[in-house]
Amino acid sequence: MQPGETVDQAPNPLLGQAMRDAAIPMLLVSPDGAIMQANDACSDYFGRDIDALPACTWQELTHPDDLSADLALVNRLLRGEADSYRLTKRYLTADGDVIVGDLSVRAIRDDTGAVSLFVSQIVDVTARARAESELERSQALLRGVLDSMPDPWVLLDPVREPATGRIVDFVYADANNAACTANGLRREQLLGMRVLELFPDHAPRGLIDAYGEVIRTGRPLALDDDPFPDRRDPARIRRFDNRAVRIGDQLSLTWRDVTDRYERRRQLVRQAHHDDLTGLPNRARLRERLAKVFSRSPRTGQAIALLYCDLDDFKPINDEFGHAAGDEVLREIGGRIASSVRTQDIVARLGGDEFVAVLEGVHSAADAIAVADKVRAAVSEPITVDRRPVTTTLSVGVAIAAVGDDPEQTLAAADAALYTAKSQGGDRTVLYRSGDQTAA
Repeated sequence: MQPGETVDQAPNPLLGQAMRDAAIPMLLVSPDGAIMQANDACSDYFGRDIDALPACTWQELTHPDDLSADLALVNRLLRGEADSYRLTKRYLTADGDVIVGDLSVRAIRDDTGAVSLFVSQIVDVTARARAESELERSQALLRGVLDSMPDPWVLLDPVREPATGRIVDFVYADANNAACTANGLRREQLLGMRVLELFPDHAPRGLIDAYGEVIRTGRPLALDDDPFPDRRDPARIRRFDNRAVRIGDQLSLTWRDVTDRYERRRQLVRQAHHDDLTGLPNRARLRERLAKVFSRSPRTGQAIALLYCDLDDFKPINDEFGHAAGDEVLREIGGRIASSVRTQDIVARLGGDEFVAVLEGVHSAADAIAVADKVRAAVSEPITVDRRPVTTTLSVGVAIAAVGDDPEQTLAAADAALYTAKSQGGDRTVLYRSGDQTAA
């Protein structure tokens, strides 16, 4: 039927046959909503017997939640404001299942312009609607997951040089809540910005090239403990674990602030290699440093000196003032020994009241003895303990070695010289010489 045909021209047997032959559901509906005629495709679509459909109204077939929208469009046709409309809506089958149709409706008017019937055709889009609904549900779920992540996440679009195609920057295409918070921007502010607008140092630090390599090769990127200035305090360096993977032609990037983990690990390493009381390297760290010092390329005319130091009569300080005061004395002594040698020299506490100083670049035994005497003089200065001055003395054993010698044997030689110094009354320096120990 063409627009302008009158009611006395329809329905007719030809129209009925055309409807029956149509592959999609077609209905003739009266102005009050009664179904006047339906084709066989309607029976399959609505799950109702073809003879039962005329007993229904289109309102009964419509999902209740979509009825008001459809009625509003029907009323426009009845008022003469339009001759047709199209609407995607839900219907109910005889079993109560929800189906979705793309509905097209045209009004057929009589000579007075009043609607005499509606011609409706429906394209079944249930599968598409369900797929779109599932996609929307999945996208909503993904958005919920992304926004609940504690770690920042962004999706980046590459920016390429027109001439070469080389990636020179990235644009924020998406971001979760954590990324917006980390950057101090709302999502609508962040999206569309370039990475180098926010972080211009990403280019000189090589991060843009590294991200571009992920896009080019598809190989994921993992950067652990990556240093980055604190946005609130640029003088402070924070550490981040960065992870980047390619998704299509985009880059998915997450990062995690691991500054606390990094500092804890450094602290554990320091505790493993340093004395808790004085903060000086401990015995294990000393052995590592000695191995390096004794394996370095020698300089002409230079040697290595080991000063093995031990406080004289330290026990009475502990007995008189207590162990807390004794610990304070040991901290002070360690600091004085370290201050009496060069910054590149090594001072370690072996335990108790024993310390070792490692001097590189020594020209003669006399130079080593002069340093040992300087250390002894610094240690002998009074220390205030419980508001009283306490004087301590130091015995030092000195051993001279060359690069390539055995560091453990050299340490044992310095220990032997220290034993000699202690046996001679202490408060002196003794130089180790094979076969005898000579007091300086």
